[in-house]
Amino acid sequence: MSENTGSDRPLVPRRVVLVLPFIIFALVALTVGLLASRTIRSPYEIPFFHLFFSDTLHLKVWLSTAALLLGLSQLLTASRIYGLLHFPPPGGFYNVVHRWSGRTAIVLTLPVAYHCIFLLGFGT
Repeated sequence: MSENTGSDRPLVPRRVVLVLPFIIFALVALTVGLLASRTIRSPYEIPFFHLFFSDTLHLKVWLSTAALLLGLSQLLTASRIYGLLHFPPPGGFYNVVHRWSGRTAIVLTLPVAYHCIFLLGFGT
């Protein structure tokens, strides 16, 4: 006798589930590569806006460093959420900090990626 689990839907093959993210990543990478290779960079004398940085390279370094520190805080808050580390305060404080530090880290890396891919260009 075979057991009936009550589910009549066909199961998606496990290989498809494992390979699908890689296929999507490859398509996104190829699209960005093709767009970046067709981008013609025209050098500009003055930057579009001035923040606290003297150069675009300094901006990229500071944003990347901030994203790295936020990534490390992701590890710390995740270990507190899953109970590997125990430090005060108790409650859902770390859940909120974990979510917003991840979102902020992603937002901080977007200008760096944009400048590296589209303004510096793509070369082989």
